[in-house]
Amino acid sequence: MRKFLFCLTLFFVQYLHAQSKYFIYFTDKNGVQFNAFEYFDVKAIERRIREGIALADTTDFPVKTEYIHSIVSLCDSTAFTSRWLNGMSVFATHEQISAIQLLPFVKHIECMQAEPTLVAQPMMQIQSASLHEAQLALLRFQTYRHQAEAFTGEGIDGSGIRIAVFDVGFPGVDTHPAFEHLRIQHKIIGAYDFIGNDENPYHGNAHGTSCLSCIAGYYDTIAIGLATGAEFLLAKTERMYTEFQSEEDAWLAAAEWADKNGADIISSSLGYTKQRYHPAQMNGNVSLVAKAAKMASEKGILVVNAAGNEGDGIWEYLATPADVEEVMSVGGIDPYTDAHISFSSFGPNADYKRKPNVVSLGQTVAANAKDYETAFGTSFATPLVAGFAACAWQKNKHMSRSEIFNAIERSAHLFPYYDYAHGYGVPLASYFTNTSVVSVEPTFTLKNFVVDSGYILLEIDTTRFTVTDLEEQKNLYYNFSDAQGKIIYFSVLVPDNHQIKIYAPSAVNNARDYFLHVHFEKYTFTLPIN
Repeated sequence: MRKFLFCLTLFFVQYLHAQSKYFIYFTDKNGVQFNAFEYFDVKAIERRIREGIALADTTDFPVKTEYIHSIVSLCDSTAFTSRWLNGMSVFATHEQISAIQLLPFVKHIECMQAEPTLVAQPMMQIQSASLHEAQLALLRFQTYRHQAEAFTGEGIDGSGIRIAVFDVGFPGVDTHPAFEHLRIQHKIIGAYDFIGNDENPYHGNAHGTSCLSCIAGYYDTIAIGLATGAEFLLAKTERMYTEFQSEEDAWLAAAEWADKNGADIISSSLGYTKQRYHPAQMNGNVSLVAKAAKMASEKGILVVNAAGNEGDGIWEYLATPADVEEVMSVGGIDPYTDAHISFSSFGPNADYKRKPNVVSLGQTVAANAKDYETAFGTSFATPLVAGFAACAWQKNKHMSRSEIFNAIERSAHLFPYYDYAHGYGVPLASYFTNTSVVSVEPTFTLKNFVVDSGYILLEIDTTRFTVTDLEEQKNLYYNFSDAQGKIIYFSVLVPDNHQIKIYAPSAVNNARDYFLHVHFEKYTFTLPIN
C-alpha cells in the first residue's frame, strides 16, 4: 500500500536532526485478541448495549504489540497509543520518521506541531470566599436560566450519569468545600494527569476546577451547576501556560480512558484554533482532536465542547473539536441581555453544519482553587450545559446519545429558530419535565412587506403582553437564509414600540430565493421570499 506523509502545519520547517512529534497510523490489527468484559467498566458495557454497539468492535482492540515495538526501536520516544485510531504518537527526527515511513504496516504519518504557543488565560475576577450581592444574584441565575427548579422539583440532579471533564488542571478539588459532597459520596470515580502520566490532576491552572464547579459545585447551600449528583472522571490534558499540538493526542488518550471507564458525557472547555489550523479546516474531520471527538460520539458518549472565545478577535470562528457535527458545541450569552456575549465564537463549521448547537451564560460564578470568582468564557457555559445534559439523561435513561442530543436542541428556548451566534438557544428543563403539550400563540404578525424599499414590517401583538412586559427588554431574533438553509445574515433587535422594521441587507436583496425567520417570545415565523 502506498504511504503518505501529511504535515498539518504547512509552514513548519523540518530540520534534518530536529526532534518533532508525529502521529503514526497503522494498517491493521490482524490476530489481536480482545475481551470486552475484562477491559471495560460495567457502565461502558451498558452504554454499548443501549447504543446497539458491538462489544467486539475492532476500534476497541489494542494496537499490535509488534508494531509498537518496531516503532519504539526506531524513534527517540513515544507518547500515546490509540486503539480507536490504530496508531501512536512519537518523537522522532526527520531521518527516523523517513525510516518508519517505509515500514509495510505504516498506513500514513501526520506531523504534529511541537513548538509552544502562548495560551490566552481565562478572564476571571478573583474574589474572596464571600460573594457580594450581585454575584449571588448571578450565581442563582446561572441555574435558574435553565429552569433548574423543574429538575430539582423531581429530584433530578444527574445521579447515575458519569461525566468526564477534560481540562488544564483541578487544583483544590481535593480540598475545596465546593466539592465536599463529591468527596464524601465518592463521586470522583477516577482521575488522571495525561501530561504528567500519573493519577494526580489536582495541580496546574484552576480552569478545570472552575469548570467542574459549574457542573456540580456548591457555594454554601447554593448549587453552582445542575448535576450535583453525577459521578466524575477528571482528566488533565493540557499544560498550564503553553499549548502544544501534542496535547491533542492527550485529549484522544483521555477520551479512550473515559470510554473505558464508563463515561456518558465528556465536558471539554478546550479548543484549538489559529495557532494550528485555518478556518477551512474547521470541518470536523481534519484535526486529531476532531477525530477523537467523533469516535467518542460513535461510542455513545455525548461530547459537550466550548465553541471558543474568538468572537471579538481576528479568528471569529469556532474551535475544534466544537466543529464536529456530532459534538454539542456551546456558545455564550450575556446574562444581562440574554443575547450573544461579544467573545463567543461564531458558527457554522467549514462545511456549514450548524454550530453552535446551544448556548448558556458566558459570565458565571465559579469556584477556583481556594475561593470563588466571577468567570467569563464559553468555558463555563459548556459545563452548565453538560450538567443540564446529565439531568436530562437521568430523566430519560432509555435515550441514545443522538436522541438526547436532539432532545436538548429541541428544549432550547429559541427552537426551532436558529442562528450562528445563539444556536437554538438555552436548553430548558421544562421540556423534559412537562408532559403536557403547550401550543404557542403568535406574538407578532406580518404587517407589510415592501420589496422595493428592502424592509419588512412586523407588528407585536400587544394583547399578549402587559404594559410592564413591554417595558422590559425582550429580544427579537431574526435571520435570512437561502434555499439550502445557509444563513446569509442574522441579528437581534430589542423592540421599543409595537412596530418593528427589519431591513434586508444587500446580500439578501441580491439573492434569488430566500427565507426570513423571526423569533419573538417563544413564537417563530418563517416567510419565503422570491
